[in-house]
Amino acid sequence: MRAQEIWELTQRLEPFLHLKHVNVVRHLHHQTVITRQLPEQRNGEQTSMPQYQILMEYCSGGTLHSYARDNIMSASLIQKWTQQLVSGLTYLHKQQCVHRDIKSENIFLSTPDAHNCDLKIGDLGNVKRIVAQFTDSSEISCEKGTYEFMSPEMITGNPALVGRRTDVWSLGCVVIQMITGHAPYFYKVLPQGKEVQLTSGTAIMYFVGKLGGMPRIPNGLPEPMRRFVERCLIRSVRERPYAPDLQGDAFLLEREADQWTMPQRNNAQRN
Repeated sequence: MRAQEIWELTQRLEPFLHLKHVNVVRHLHHQTVITRQLPEQRNGEQTSMPQYQILMEYCSGGTLHSYARDNIMSASLIQKWTQQLVSGLTYLHKQQCVHRDIKSENIFLSTPDAHNCDLKIGDLGNVKRIVAQFTDSSEISCEKGTYEFMSPEMITGNPALVGRRTDVWSLGCVVIQMITGHAPYFYKVLPQGKEVQLTSGTAIMYFVGKLGGMPRIPNGLPEPMRRFVERCLIRSVRERPYAPDLQGDAFLLEREADQWTMPQRNNAQRN
């Protein structure tokens, strides 16, 4: 990276150093270091290479994606973690930070003890995407599966509509994944009435962006949980709630969520 590129990158990431919330991954330190490369064969001289290093808070529990895949979650744990995600999003949005890539791979468990850890929102402001602008690494910018969490306005690319409520749509998709153990499924009804599951990113994006489709909400959910997910997945951006509006939702305030019965995993993906 050239010195000018590092300076520009520093300016883009500097605001993240000031963010501090229990449900947001901390950016602790940014620094530039100079490394020495091996002598080049053509002239035998050593060359220096500046590198930009980002030190972030370590979350030893791994990602929500891995935990949801490997563990059946109770209603009370889903409620607790949803409360934490809403709290983290509310804070980020108040700091004028729109994430735009909320998904389970970007959410981390602070410790391996799931029932006593905190969920933390990471990859703030699409750090991978920002860094990729200044590097040649295709690995950094590769984000698989994001389309399953993308809102209609993100898919259609309408910059006037993409904002804080875009993250709320993605939150609804994350809750679905906590319930089912996998990213949301999408089904299209054919003219003869048969349903077909959409599996390619192109098909899902066309279904959501052009045909008015949405993720399949699992059947058999406790009613407050279902209504919460439905609120997050309102297609109209102007009618979709902001994150602070969700803090008073009945699902998050329910005191007897530990008594709710959740659908079986193998049936949760279909209505």
